[in-house]
Amino acid sequence: MRRRFADRLGALLLSLNIQVKSLSHLKAKHVEQYVDARLSQGIAKRTVQNEMATLRNIFRMAGREKLETSPRLSNQTLGLSGTSRAGTKQAIPDATFQVVYQKALERDVGLAVTLKFARLLGLCSQEAVQCSASLKSWRKQLAQPEPKLHVVFGTKGGRLTAYSVFFLRSNTTRNARLPN
Repeated sequence: MRRRFADRLGALLLSLNIQVKSLSHLKAKHVEQYVDARLSQGIAKRTVQNEMATLRNIFRMAGREKLETSPRLSNQTLGLSGTSRAGTKQAIPDATFQVVYQKALERDVGLAVTLKFARLLGLCSQEAVQCSASLKSWRKQLAQPEPKLHVVFGTKGGRLTAYSVFFLRSNTTRNARLPN
């Protein structure tokens, strides 16, 4: 992410004929121009906020704390405030899921189980696909009084994610079993 962002920033500065040879020469006005250019390209404010967080982290790592904390580069000053962190994705309707699930069940039971896991736990596609590596530990975790399934495989950056499964006890444990 940082590398891609740094490449994009460098390309934009070059296109604006701003010749910065190192991070020590980068100024607040250059960052402001970058943000303006990204917004004029139709990039969402939330995306530019994430890019600014990355840039602040780069500044911190490079010892440019003054630039990192500059009031000129705050999200509010740059016109990036007022966005929502709420996601925009929605689960497919139950009827559609059942059609897809039945087709998957006819073709491949493993695929059907993966779809069911993804649906019941809200797993991302990569988490669901790679969950087979976690099945043994999940079986043990489900035996706990207040089970939480810890997902590591397929997560962004390999970060641990815990899913509470209190609703699974009544809905699925009598209907579905974890594969051996």
